[in-house]
Amino acid sequence: MSYLKHKKIGLYLVLLYSIMFTFVYSYSIEETRGFVLLCLSSIGILLSLVIHVLIFLKTDGVKKKFVGFFTVGTLSYFIGNLLWQLALQGQLFEWISELELYRVFYLVNVLCYVSAFSLLLLPIKNRFSVLYFVLDVLMAYTSVIALTWVYLLYPVVSSIDEYSLSRTLEFLINPAFQSIVLFFLISSLLIKKKFFPNSILLLYILSISIQFVADGMYSFSQLFQNTSADHYLVIAWTLALLLQGAATYLLYDETIPFTIGQNIFIYRDQSHEISRNVISALSILLLFWLYTNQSDLVIGISFIGLIAVIFTRQLLSSLQYRHMANSYQHVSKHLEQMVQFRTNELKQKNEELERTFSRLEHMAMHDQLTGLANRRYLKEKLESLVLKTSVTSFALVFIDIDEFKMINDRYGHTYGDYLLKEFSKRLKKFLPETSFIARQSGDEFVIILEGFSSKAEVNQWCESLISLQQKPYEVYDEMILLTISAGVAIYPDHAKTVHELLTVADHAMYKVKDQGKNDVHLV
Repeated sequence: MSYLKHKKIGLYLVLLYSIMFTFVYSYSIEETRGFVLLCLSSIGILLSLVIHVLIFLKTDGVKKKFVGFFTVGTLSYFIGNLLWQLALQGQLFEWISELELYRVFYLVNVLCYVSAFSLLLLPIKNRFSVLYFVLDVLMAYTSVIALTWVYLLYPVVSSIDEYSLSRTLEFLINPAFQSIVLFFLISSLLIKKKFFPNSILLLYILSISIQFVADGMYSFSQLFQNTSADHYLVIAWTLALLLQGAATYLLYDETIPFTIGQNIFIYRDQSHEISRNVISALSILLLFWLYTNQSDLVIGISFIGLIAVIFTRQLLSSLQYRHMANSYQHVSKHLEQMVQFRTNELKQKNEELERTFSRLEHMAMHDQLTGLANRRYLKEKLESLVLKTSVTSFALVFIDIDEFKMINDRYGHTYGDYLLKEFSKRLKKFLPETSFIARQSGDEFVIILEGFSSKAEVNQWCESLISLQQKPYEVYDEMILLTISAGVAIYPDHAKTVHELLTVADHAMYKVKDQGKNDVHLV
């Protein structure tokens, strides 16, 4: 609420200064009016200049450049106003008055407006939308200017005795540039998302409108050599500059982002495409008809300008479509590369998962010390053999190393572990290819024999296994001789289930232990 009051106070001060300006000038005597006009207008313009300078010093980025253009424009207007009024009072050198340098400073002021508002295109991210908006406004502006010239301006200025197109354009160049800026600002009110909030935009529109009307009236007064009301136009010009200062102050007070490539300017150029094309075609036909009937240079220039704007818009559309097509191809190619990359990445991950799963599965089914199948794997193997209808019989050999605890106690567990690994290697080399070996527990091993022809063949193989252990094991420079006790059970002769088969073979092995060890017992 305090912000709104503060904003209104600024506008009230501008209005109060304008009333005071008018009152003091109206009631001043004839001899001092020129000096009073010079002082009051200079004070008002200087006040606006001070506001612009202060805001310029407190801002940065694109906003700083925007305010900087208005600062230079206000300074240029101040110098031009000073030269003009001194020239009116005859206080300048004659050659300076004849050059009319104040016109140059006034023109710089208007060009600064154009530059400032053109600078607002930099923060816009969707530049194509802005360019479409500019070209559409230029199409409408060109038609309006042509009609204004034919039916309003030309009939008036052609009645002047010393009329010439160059002299007319000399006086109308400032209002022409101001009308361009004003036309764009008023048109931007119709856009969904604008450069500024409405309060700031309306202040800029009001200030430039006052300046445009005042400059237009001054230009016609100069063309018709009627300068009776020129002094009162100074009040309007000063008011316009003060309103610009107020708008710039509010621009600083508003939290408006001016970051390059971030702001969004929303212009629905495709929403009325048919209407726009119809208006463009009618504008071309109208200007062509006016030119063929009047043969006026201004109409000819407007006609060529309109054709150039329409051609530029079509060219811009083609460039945008090409840009969109290239972007689509680039995105499609990039997407394809990303998909391929992700596919390869997923393939590698799957392969890693498969390898990890295989390692985990191997670890879950094998003994970590010897690398042989563990008790879990042995149970699954036996269950699969029991369930197989094609398997008629197989032998289960339960092996235990004799006095292994004494070896561990004498040499240590490191020697014991090494001995178990060497024992496992010797067994694997001795076993036939169709056999299966597993480590049941510490020093207990289980062998599954398939494809034997008789119990005698099994017994003979077991005796060879006992003989295999007659060769000592070399463990860390120690020669250790092992003996084993083995019990054998045959499926399905001695047991029909896995548990029973293991129990029968285990009992047979312990029977060997009881009878003196280092032997095999077939149930």
